[in-house]
Amino acid sequence: MDWMMYIEDILQKVINADKDTRSKLIKELSDKLAECEKYKSYLENASDTIAEMDESGTVIYTTNNWIRQLGYDPEDIKGKAIFHQFFHPDDAPKAEEYLQKAYKTKKTQTGFEYRIKNKQGQYRWHSANLSPVLDDRGKVSSVVAIAHSIHDRKMAELQLTERETLYRLLLNTMQEAVIMVDNNDIIKYVNPRCCQLFDVSPEEVMGKIGYESFIIPEDQQIIQNQNRKRARGLPDEYTVRGHKKDGTIIWLKISGSPLYDEQGKAMGSVGIMTDITESKKAMDALKRSEEKFRDLFDNSMAGVFQSSMQDRYLNVNKRFATMFGYDSPEEMINIVTDIKKLYVNPDERENLKELLIRDGMVSNYEVELYRKDGSRFWTSLAARYRVSEEGVSVMEGANIDITESKNLREQLLSGQKMEAIGKLAAGVAHDFNNLLTLILGYSEDIVEELPPNSPVRESADEIVKAGLRAATLTRELLTFSKKQAVRCQDLDFNSLLNNLKSIFVRILGDEITLNYHLADNIGVVKADSTQMEQVLVNLVLNAREAMAPGGILRIKTRNEKKDSNRHLRQLDSPAEEYVHLVVSDTGMGIDKKNKHKIFEPFFTTKSDARGLGLSTVWGTVQQYGGIVYAESEAGKGCEMHIMIPANAAEQDIRPLSLGKADKGKEESILVVEDEIELCRLIKKMLSNLGYKVMATTKAREALDHFHNNHVPDLLLTDVMMPGMNGMQLIEAVKKLHPRQKILVMSGYTDDIVSDHGLLGNIIPFIPKPFTASQINPIIRQILDQ
Repeated sequence: MDWMMYIEDILQKVINADKDTRSKLIKELSDKLAECEKYKSYLENASDTIAEMDESGTVIYTTNNWIRQLGYDPEDIKGKAIFHQFFHPDDAPKAEEYLQKAYKTKKTQTGFEYRIKNKQGQYRWHSANLSPVLDDRGKVSSVVAIAHSIHDRKMAELQLTERETLYRLLLNTMQEAVIMVDNNDIIKYVNPRCCQLFDVSPEEVMGKIGYESFIIPEDQQIIQNQNRKRARGLPDEYTVRGHKKDGTIIWLKISGSPLYDEQGKAMGSVGIMTDITESKKAMDALKRSEEKFRDLFDNSMAGVFQSSMQDRYLNVNKRFATMFGYDSPEEMINIVTDIKKLYVNPDERENLKELLIRDGMVSNYEVELYRKDGSRFWTSLAARYRVSEEGVSVMEGANIDITESKNLREQLLSGQKMEAIGKLAAGVAHDFNNLLTLILGYSEDIVEELPPNSPVRESADEIVKAGLRAATLTRELLTFSKKQAVRCQDLDFNSLLNNLKSIFVRILGDEITLNYHLADNIGVVKADSTQMEQVLVNLVLNAREAMAPGGILRIKTRNEKKDSNRHLRQLDSPAEEYVHLVVSDTGMGIDKKNKHKIFEPFFTTKSDARGLGLSTVWGTVQQYGGIVYAESEAGKGCEMHIMIPANAAEQDIRPLSLGKADKGKEESILVVEDEIELCRLIKKMLSNLGYKVMATTKAREALDHFHNNHVPDLLLTDVMMPGMNGMQLIEAVKKLHPRQKILVMSGYTDDIVSDHGLLGNIIPFIPKPFTASQINPIIRQILDQ
């Protein structure tokens, strides 16, 4: 309705009307004006802003609500084109478009949302409806805009949209698979990673049961149980096995949480699934590796340890604990509070730490330690130094008990030394025997030529005696070097000891008590009884010297199996049964520095001794394939151990008996000796005895006699000769004349045993040195057979 035209029409009627009609019209006009004021009041007080605009967007009229909504005075707005002055640049073109559409269509345009600047310069969101105003001709004269603020709602919508966009971006780009299901586990949403993980499209799984779509049958019950918990509002995290579209099994870690509707009621759940297949494999491999390492650590033959540099053990394995005599690693770690106290020499611990800090690691570090019971043992240590993740300096490594190997190594070194000395002694004795043969031979010849009352007869006899004493000394050297001729027989140690008991008592005197502890059914050994007697006498004499002024001497025998004794196990011998003799005293003992020297020839701590007693013992026992060793500490007495194979067969090569015999009957003897002086002496010696003697220093010349049929009644040959040796000569002669009689002379029996190929044969021989009176009975015995 056009109110101005209406009022003009009423005023015209009032002017032209009579009095009664005029009064009615005036009252009608007054009512209409009151109604206008009422509507105006409605407009002015409306929560919406009302503005009238022309076709250019210029404000013709507006209500005072501009002040409340945007802070502008309505008078400041009238007459202005508000789109470009107050609207957001992005919204102004759209506002003009809406305005023009209202003019053209003559229809109300609704739902136009835009941003308009308030007086503080901030853009506020509004929504407007544009309604065209038509004149009498039906043309649009203006457009009335009714606008209200939607800023709070719009901002909330924008924030919600922004959050939804962010969440969707997060779901679409995250590396974890996301699935949303309802309370019946029906799939409502899966993100792209979920589709990629299981190689499916959203359409293939939407609306289906989640655990049936993705989880292997064996683990589906786990999912159902977890879903029931979520329905009660409980989050969870668990591991199950899933399957891809092609059936490939994968391991999944699922973190689940319930979803609630607006009323707070659980409407489903969301699950975040992480493919942990590779990490599971890695963890399984790590677990196997840790189990393998733990098994290796716990069951290692070496003692493995970890300790702080402040001398506390942090970790040890079972072997390490038992090495020190503890029942468990825990016991050792709790009891040992200062590692230095385990070291026989505590300075070694500090030296070890210094080496580790300097070099980072050590190996083959040998150190002597104490066990729990106070006994000592040797270890070889390999260790490294490192700083742990917590910044703690630690030493970690492994120990090996080398007590036995160290003792064996010392025995080996001692044995090698003794072997070298033995070879030297044998060589010296061999050459010395040749010289003694010359001395004894010529001195005996001199004695035979001298009349009984000759003033030099006594001197000549002394030369012979001295030569015989020298021969005894060389026999001791040859015994030590295992090259002395022996007479082996079955020997019972118990019987031998009982026979010698009275002699031992006299040797020991009243101050020393003798105790026997002889086992029953002791084994029999193959040995020379005279040599064994000398061994026992030497041991008793040695013990007596150690026990001045008195003490107790114990002699024990027992049978011993090779596998029950660590010393025997090291022997390269087929024998399994041994006879074990122990001679122990309560004397002064042997200090560590001398212990490895006691079997060396000429070693002695006494000024009046020759030092051949124990070396002779060592050589004799070695000769029978046995072993001898000492167990002793200074001030704690000494135990001498001898073990000889039971029933051990010895080479049956022995000298023929010596005695008086008739002189020669001009039988022919061919002498082969490479030493010219000795060859001359033997030829003269045998000629004086009545034999026809041919002599040569070369074995091949001797063989030529046999080739030329100049066959002697007896071949007397040395063994060790250059070129063809004695054994080769004998073999060649036997091929030509199998019945040829032969006598071998030698400085030691090794010349005629295994080194020269006659092992197992009985060969008549005479040991050097010898005299005419000693060799003649042997020659007669051979020739008269």
